Amino acid sequence: MESILNVAKHLTENAQSLSNTIVDDIVPTFPHSVSQQEIDQAKIVYTEFLEFLGASLLNAEEHVHTELVKWSKKNGELQAALGQPISTVIVRYPSTRSIFIDHLTAVSMAYRLPALEMINLIKRF
Repeated sequence: MESILNVAKHLTENAQSLSNTIVDDIVPTFPHSVSQQEIDQAKIVYTEFLEFLGASLLNAEEHVHTELVKWSKKNGELQAALGQPISTVIVRYPSTRSIFIDHLTAVSMAYRLPALEMINLIKRF
């Protein structure tokens, strides 16, 4: 249990720097160019998501689902405000998810999170 608490603390306390690194790793994988405005917005959104994810590791499953739906809706509204077609956003999901998993795995391994807890962390995302 201590390991998951350390991972939660790490994600919460380092959300901004992790977000910056993740976005910097994700952007070059996209098949089209991304504006600086989108990059900056992604860093803000992913910082919020990582803070949420860290906090969610300490909460009941029902609460996590509700909060994830709220976060996802807010993110969708931001994307719509940028005027992008949904296909532009959807094409980014596979590489985004893969890179997020790589980073979450690295943090989990650094804190020696047991495999089952690491799987549960990744499933939350």
